[in-house]
Amino acid sequence: MTASPALQLVPSQVQTWRDAFSRLKPSSPPCPGLSQTAWLPMYDNALDFLDRFGAEALDLGWSVTDLFGVHPTAGTIRADHCGSLMLSGQKVIGLSADEMKKGLVTYYRNTPGRPVGIPVWEFRW
Repeated sequence: MTASPALQLVPSQVQTWRDAFSRLKPSSPPCPGLSQTAWLPMYDNALDFLDRFGAEALDLGWSVTDLFGVHPTAGTIRADHCGSLMLSGQKVIGLSADEMKKGLVTYYRNTPGRPVGIPVWEFRW
């Protein structure tokens, strides 16, 4: 009788994003354009978003750069490259295929011609 292969669990894409994001330090902004004051609530609310809306965002087609994108050399200074979670530290209260609601602010995902950034955890000073 042959032994069955060991079960290997593959983390979900959401868990992969959470693991990568969690490696960033909440005490140290990861790129230009973020102050410590702005970064801490952004960090906390991004993790909260992944826990509450991560699977739904993935099902709706949101990509890593739609959520966590930043400009590869200018960070959040170039907001046109930023994903929705890198634009403000407000808590997400609603999500659809094309919109993310943060209080009175709505982020629209599918803006024609919008440049694509890199995930914030790939930013190198």
